[in-house]
Amino acid sequence: MLLDMTEIKKLHDDIIKLKRACINLPPSKIQKLINKLDVTCLETNYVSIVETTKLVKESMKKLKDTGRRFTGVMFGWDNVEDGTVVPNWDEQDLIDYMRHLYMIDDRSAAWIARKMNNDNNTGKKGGKWSSAGVLRTIRNTYHLNRNKYTKPNWWGDSYYHKTDWA
Repeated sequence: MLLDMTEIKKLHDDIIKLKRACINLPPSKIQKLINKLDVTCLETNYVSIVETTKLVKESMKKLKDTGRRFTGVMFGWDNVEDGTVVPNWDEQDLIDYMRHLYMIDDRSAAWIARKMNNDNNTGKKGGKWSSAGVLRTIRNTYHLNRNKYTKPNWWGDSYYHKTDWA
């Protein structure tokens, strides 16, 4: 349940009244519970975790939808100084290759990770591939946004290049 600021202010006032009413009680489970109340929720500018989560999700979606940087680094994309992201076509090529190995050739993510490492294909920061990293990369639907960009002349030369995968 998402509380608006009026409800939060009322809750704030009620908690203060409750604490004042219990201040002289001997220690008990109820008093211990009251003493453990998160004091941050007593501040008038408190924003609930649910509300914060909702705001962050909306902000991230807006950044993604407008081609703005929304994460530190992501395989398949390069961050530009103006705050945008653009496809890294060499990495996009590897993503399509990994997707083909996984979805068409029915290779496991562990097998693909070993192949990437054996072929000296590193992750974005130069690290080794893991099965979890392979799956996270090939399942990331953000890569579909590359279709909004002009592809290099060599794109489409490989049998595994796709433009419509989802």
